[in-house]
Amino acid sequence: MTDPAAAPYRNVQVGPRPLPEGTPVYTPWIWAITLSPLLTLLALLFWDVESYMSQVMGASTAPTVTPGYLFDPGYLLLQGVGVVVWLAGALFAYLDGKELKRRELDRPFHWAWAFLGGLVYVIGRSVIVRRRSGRGIAPMWVGIALAVASFVIATWVSLAALSSAFESATFGP
Repeated sequence: MTDPAAAPYRNVQVGPRPLPEGTPVYTPWIWAITLSPLLTLLALLFWDVESYMSQVMGASTAPTVTPGYLFDPGYLLLQGVGVVVWLAGALFAYLDGKELKRRELDRPFHWAWAFLGGLVYVIGRSVIVRRRSGRGIAPMWVGIALAVASFVIATWVSLAALSSAFESATFGP
């Protein structure tokens, strides 16, 4: 079945076109999102977790636990840094998407996925860029490594503080 009218449609590419050869696939924005967990880890250093856990568990001389632990400066700093990193991640994802479009990448991973977390955007963006260019997966592996390291460090700090808080806690009358 050779229909001459259908011939012009045979070579039409369906879907996004590949990224032109030699086009850079990394932007400063993707690396800012990828490395942002380091800021949260840095903020963790300024938080006296042991004191916080003692307050939460009621190890102080007060007969009841008061919500004063919610206003612990280190805790507030850590929460503030987390919110700033989250919002900055969404902004950086938007800027990264604009830059990828400027570099002629069709339909980059949508920046709004960054609201679910920077790592979600980094993985999705890396997969899309790799499919279209054959390269660009490094931010994903760095982001995964940082997520694992952050989890291990945060768990270690929390368990050490919890253990210390249990040792200093007095239970019973």
